[in-house]
Amino acid sequence: MYCTNCGSDAENCKFCRTCGKEYKTANGKQWNSKVKGGKAKGTKTSAADQEMLIYIGLLERNEKEHVLKPKRGKKVALRIPTSANSSLVRQKAEEKWKANYRNLYEESQTYLLLNEDGQQVLFLPGTSELFSLKRYQKEIGKDYNRIHLYLCTFEDYRNTLDDDDDIDDEDTSHSTSKYAKVEKETALTKIGEQVKQDKQLARELERQFNQEVLQDQKIFENQAVQERNHSLAQQEMGTEQSTSGQSATETMLTDHVSVVKELSNRVDNTGQFSMVVRRVSSFTRRINLWQRESKRTIPEKCLRVHFTGEDGIDSGAMNKEFLAQVILDMGNIMFPGGTPVNSTYNVQNGYFQSCGEIVAVSLVQGGPPPCFLEECVYDTLVNPETDLNNLNEKHITPEERKMLESIQNDLDHEKVTGYAEAVSWNYDENGDGGGEISSPDRTPTE
Repeated sequence: MYCTNCGSDAENCKFCRTCGKEYKTANGKQWNSKVKGGKAKGTKTSAADQEMLIYIGLLERNEKEHVLKPKRGKKVALRIPTSANSSLVRQKAEEKWKANYRNLYEESQTYLLLNEDGQQVLFLPGTSELFSLKRYQKEIGKDYNRIHLYLCTFEDYRNTLDDDDDIDDEDTSHSTSKYAKVEKETALTKIGEQVKQDKQLARELERQFNQEVLQDQKIFENQAVQERNHSLAQQEMGTEQSTSGQSATETMLTDHVSVVKELSNRVDNTGQFSMVVRRVSSFTRRINLWQRESKRTIPEKCLRVHFTGEDGIDSGAMNKEFLAQVILDMGNIMFPGGTPVNSTYNVQNGYFQSCGEIVAVSLVQGGPPPCFLEECVYDTLVNPETDLNNLNEKHITPEERKMLESIQNDLDHEKVTGYAEAVSWNYDENGDGGGEISSPDRTPTE
């Protein structure tokens, strides 16, 4: 071979023995590709394979304001290809969030991917084009490292949508001037109209593309329909028997057992009173869900309970478990010590009325009885002739009676004299402007 670098001749050689040009070139490529992980010249990285850095946060439902708010100070950085769709971004975000904030991640919950406006990420904003990270970055005009997406549980997202529907149906005459002005300006602008249309489109598409998330609810409803048909068949078969034995039933209402049985027969089995709750939800949360469902249907229908994240179908055991826990919490929170808690807040929000509905449903549908009321409290509640301005000792609980007796026993002569003497201490002034404390049987020192 002839070396173009140094001009020497070398036969049957793959590189020049004098300067080693070809060897240096080959060795440099090998070292660059294997040791440094670099790529040979002339190759380019595909734009679809590039990984970019975005940030993932967590949205939680605010019970007071009924809106979704980001978890403060909690976010993770996520490197993901620019060609990723919404499903891949959500999957990688869940894995990263679970690895970094396990205490804030609930495996039993189903998570959705939302944007900064609280809308589900399925399509590009304002279009019907499926989401991709690259197209989303171009649409919003931000750098990748300034993109923030959020995870949110399906339960919080659905409850927020339900609250929005309830607020739209309520009377807005008491709204403040600030909100009225914002609403008016939004309605007059094209941007507000477009946002409203996008919101309606997102809700409609969300209902269509979340079949897997709502699968347990559909199974629950199908089972309820089957039970309803079975109940209707039994009701038709027993119509003649109930009609012929009506007079006999009226004469059998002689004790509390017969009353409960008769009320159980009057439960409306043609419909259902559905409750979808979490197994570890608080008592206040369950009361609020009960009130929301009672606006849609009356509690006289058959109660059916479904626990979120579980595949079980209620055939009577779940509603008994739900009623048992609610009755237990009701006695500890609403009726501590056998007496109703003195709370105007509970009265204004209708919590006592909801407690009465739950107790009635529990009695007639196989739940536990409310064994937390004192006898005097029960008599005061059910007796319409009780004069609340002239109550006596029979209207107070044993705990209250014990407290009154302890106060009366402490007021003996010696303690009363001590109290009077302590109160009679006074301050005597001297001529030089000073003074000291003295009691009636002491004179000021000179």
